Amino acid sequence: MGRRARLIRGAVAAGGLLLVVYVLLILPAPRVAAPAWVWRFFVAWAVGVPYWHFIEYRLLRDPAAGAPEQAEFRALQQHSRAVWLGVLAVLAVVLLRG
Repeated sequence: MGRRARLIRGAVAAGGLLLVVYVLLILPAPRVAAPAWVWRFFVAWAVGVPYWHFIEYRLLRDPAAGAPEQAEFRALQQHSRAVWLGVLAVLAVVLLRG
């Protein structure tokens, strides 16, 4: 994976982490109905992140890279999907508990 691709992936991962931590910290207390922005964030997260994965795969994956680099890219994509699904589950619980 090239230096440019690593920088982009790192910046997106750091930005995503900060966004998720911020959103989780400002979620409403238990037994309080979630405001409308949480629903919008849930939909944006559920739809936007998979599209980002697709764009990342199409634009940042180097088809000429060797097998170790391809395996690393796939492993990082799997980790990213696990984080996406975990945050999605947390948001679903928050939205459905109210």
